Amino acid sequence: MNIDAPNMLAGYLMEYNATHAIVFNTKELILKRGLLTHEPIPLQLATWYDFRHLKQPRQNGEQSRLENFEFFVGRQNTEVYARSWAVSPGEELPMEVREKYKGKVWAPYFGLLNDTNGMFERKFGKGGIGSIVVRYVNRSNEVFELEQVDDRQYNFQAPNRPAPWNQPALSNYYDAFPSRLDKVCARSCARFALCVCDGAVNYAQNKNHHGSTEACARLVSSSLGVIRSCYEAEIGNWYQHSVNDQKESKHNLYMRSNAYNLQQIEPPLPTEVVDCGNDVEVTATFIFDHNHFEEEWSHEITDWEERKTGIQPKVIFYNVYLGKVRIPKHLAIQVIKLVESLQRDCYERLKTDPITVIVKVRLFDNYLKRNNKNPGNELYVVTSVVDVEYLE
Repeated sequence: MNIDAPNMLAGYLMEYNATHAIVFNTKELILKRGLLTHEPIPLQLATWYDFRHLKQPRQNGEQSRLENFEFFVGRQNTEVYARSWAVSPGEELPMEVREKYKGKVWAPYFGLLNDTNGMFERKFGKGGIGSIVVRYVNRSNEVFELEQVDDRQYNFQAPNRPAPWNQPALSNYYDAFPSRLDKVCARSCARFALCVCDGAVNYAQNKNHHGSTEACARLVSSSLGVIRSCYEAEIGNWYQHSVNDQKESKHNLYMRSNAYNLQQIEPPLPTEVVDCGNDVEVTATFIFDHNHFEEEWSHEITDWEERKTGIQPKVIFYNVYLGKVRIPKHLAIQVIKLVESLQRDCYERLKTDPITVIVKVRLFDNYLKRNNKNPGNELYVVTSVVDVEYLE
């Protein structure tokens, strides 16, 4: 249930091995994984770390015991536990909302938890609030398992972390997608950067600066966009790298920053160099959401000339390694047709069963201009649809 961190990796250490660490971020409520590039040192579970590229991780054990939550390890020092408080949905909620969150409780610092045996509700009632102990499990449907409830006292206030049943539903698209950074801090790095060009003209060359070269490589990541590198990189390879940002410069991030400490990594997505070595093609997937592709009123229209008017004016999906990816209108229509054909062929499946779309993706021809103009612009575009299949 963890995701690969595209940039900074900071949080409470849940598990690790010789190459990777997994941390939990109590602000984002996300489990993130990242490659370890520092010299091997002993690490302590349930401790807060800031892992940096090719630097020793910064540790803050005090952050593991704060006013509203505490992370700790079990007797064998192999399992991570945490204490905090939670709230259950109340009777006053609409029926459909109560049904949606039946058997759930909300812990503001851990997220939504399963209360399948009703342990929390039996002690604190519907709409109740009380203290909990959870165990880190990292399953497909949950990060933490509700271990026990008790009478520990907290201030039970988290005004900036309302329960999901008390806030409007957020879109999974458009504004909900993160944009690229337009400035970076000293500890920033790109953990998944694709080299898309290894012989570009270095427009920011400074002949008076040692190491500044006439040509440069271009590395593209979801968090930082296009970054120049005067160090050797090969088109089609993926890298983790640090970033030097000359913030005093009035130029954009591309012109004022450089990638350094390049470390080649395994491709997170199938990647191929195409067009005689001049372009890169990546295979990506996303989960189909019909209303994201077209207006609900046009779903049942059989005449495609008429139905085209219902296609959303802008269709994109988000990939943690690529960022926002644009789907052209004609390919959006192809995806809808393939999905509906699959649903007809597999009539025993439910309409709500998730379907994965597999696509080929390349950079826009003017990706550098798009990158420099607005950090919210998509840099990649779908060029072909490979297949659609049910998510197993």
